[in-house]
Amino acid sequence: GSDFTFPSQNVSLFSESLIPISSCWYVTPGVRYEYIRTENSGYYYSETRHPLTQEVLSQEQINSSAVNPRSLLLFGLGTTYRCFDDIEIYGNVSQNYRAINFSDVRVVNTNLLVDSNLTDEKGCSADLGFRGKLLKGTLIIDASLFLMRYNNRIGQVQKVVADNSIKLVRTNIADAQFLGIELFEELDFVKLMAPKQTWKLTWFNNIALVDVRYLADNEKVFANNRVENVPAVNYKTGLSLKTKSTGFGLQLNHVSNQFTDASNAEFYPDATVGVIPAYTVLDFSASYTWKRFTLEGSINNLTDRIYFTRRATGYPGPGIIPAERRMFFFTLQITI
Repeated sequence: GSDFTFPSQNVSLFSESLIPISSCWYVTPGVRYEYIRTENSGYYYSETRHPLTQEVLSQEQINSSAVNPRSLLLFGLGTTYRCFDDIEIYGNVSQNYRAINFSDVRVVNTNLLVDSNLTDEKGCSADLGFRGKLLKGTLIIDASLFLMRYNNRIGQVQKVVADNSIKLVRTNIADAQFLGIELFEELDFVKLMAPKQTWKLTWFNNIALVDVRYLADNEKVFANNRVENVPAVNYKTGLSLKTKSTGFGLQLNHVSNQFTDASNAEFYPDATVGVIPAYTVLDFSASYTWKRFTLEGSINNLTDRIYFTRRATGYPGPGIIPAERRMFFFTLQITI
């Protein structure tokens, strides 16, 4: 009952300069110009139906078109300090911008509505950290603090609509702030204990701790709520053993619980929103090479953990979408 086209244009110009403050300290200012033009043109039908028989009493074709051009300047500043052996200190701050895209306004099921006053997101981001190699190059480390701010962040929330039913609405919920720390480490035990050995045994850790909150909104009901689909803890660790012909890997991934809408609802009858519980998944991989042949295999979800990572508002739901159970993969590679 409708037919629309959504032409769009995007033009951007970018410039930056690397300025040496000293022989080991550099500052990089930058600026970006964006021109965005989005349009829609088409028609839809408006029907009036009998309240009892649902017979169509009248039908009207409504033509609709709109053009939304905008332009903006985004500024950023980065710095790098490399005055220590094998250690680099870095920092960045920049403005960010996210325009409304087609996926934000596209609706594929009747359980989801889109706010007609949806607007673009603006904000800023900053990070400060250091990275480098320690213990004679056997330990690689990268640690950083980061802050991201999104004004008028686009998200989904349950609301009472015009017909007094409760629908999931995609709208500008509130300003959101991401504050966190991320740490990556990789240690080669063999290189540390016996540098002349050709095989490797490495252990890595990657952890992100994030506090993500809505700061304020017009209705004041989402202030201090956690932003949806962002876990507070995301941790990965693993061991890897590599020799000339064989390789083994074991990786563990832990993700803490998260909400799926801005109201932080823990339960809803149709399961379209609610908590996604924390889960831990273990994966194993192995490979063997002999002459021109390489055999590789992996076992995903080694412990056969039952969990889910997202919820659907429509197909194939509504409800939770279970993750894959234990899965095996084998690959034979022949080099000619």
